[in-house]
Amino acid sequence: MITISQSKLKTFRRCPKQYEYKYIQQLEAKRKSLPLALGNWIHSLLETHYKGDDWLETYADLTHKFNGLMTEEKEHYGDLPGISARLMNGYMYQWEEEDKNLEIISVEEEFEVDINDQLKFKFKPDMIVQDKRNGMVSVWDHKSNKTLPDTEWRNTDIQSTLYLWALKKLGINVDQFIFNYIRTKPPTKPRMTKSGRMSKVKIETDYLTLKEFIEENDLEMTDELTHWLESLQNSSNFYKRITIAKPKLLTDTMIQELLATAEVINFMDSRDELAYYRVLGKACDWDCSFQDLCNAELLGSPQANQIRKQKYKPKEVRNGRG
Repeated sequence: MITISQSKLKTFRRCPKQYEYKYIQQLEAKRKSLPLALGNWIHSLLETHYKGDDWLETYADLTHKFNGLMTEEKEHYGDLPGISARLMNGYMYQWEEEDKNLEIISVEEEFEVDINDQLKFKFKPDMIVQDKRNGMVSVWDHKSNKTLPDTEWRNTDIQSTLYLWALKKLGINVDQFIFNYIRTKPPTKPRMTKSGRMSKVKIETDYLTLKEFIEENDLEMTDELTHWLESLQNSSNFYKRITIAKPKLLTDTMIQELLATAEVINFMDSRDELAYYRVLGKACDWDCSFQDLCNAELLGSPQANQIRKQKYKPKEVRNGRG
């Protein structure tokens, strides 16, 4: 039986060649992009926190590993520890009281559901949570984005659709899906002018950043500052939780199409003579970590093997093509 994940489905739909590099050849970039690295840090810290442990301990472990990197790698990632700490402190301040209403059912628990006699879907939701106030059960996914996606993207998102469908198929009652957003663009710190006043340049910040700046600089609490603080306390552009429930027609249509994609993947993975084709376009610039290797091999460049060795590392190869 072939095991399919939402990541496999999404990658294959984006580009079968990218799927081949990632899941058949089992390659990964030696150096992650900064957004991916930051997302991994935030995800690890949130996982630790919602499992009931101290996220600062995980943060200390990650920072220790970061400090052991080569100078060039640390320059590539910049102040990754500092940005992660600021975002997590802001997140904790934003949601500490609200989270007292949550009962955590599971964190990073893996589930499997049979699609048919040949295909199995495996998935691991970030969290399944029950709201103590109304009893509603939600499946959560932590998302770290520079900017927040729009409603249309959330409605047609593959992951949320698959998770809601699969949990229902397993007999687990889930009422809704929650996108737990943390913006990876950290809140901007205000600055002081030469005259000793706070600059009036318009910035995007959050309550905690502004509050700490006011206290550090011993600023007088004017009506303007008070209003700004209150507005940031009531609504944050950096930490948002957006709830969706999928209409039945949309869910049924998307699942039917996703299962068809799974069948195509199964078909191609079982036939060595078939080539995984490329889907070339502008998205390759930002949505594919294999672009350099892909282009070199497509053009028959003599540097292709060197690029493979320098920029990528193999993971353990699974049995067969899948």
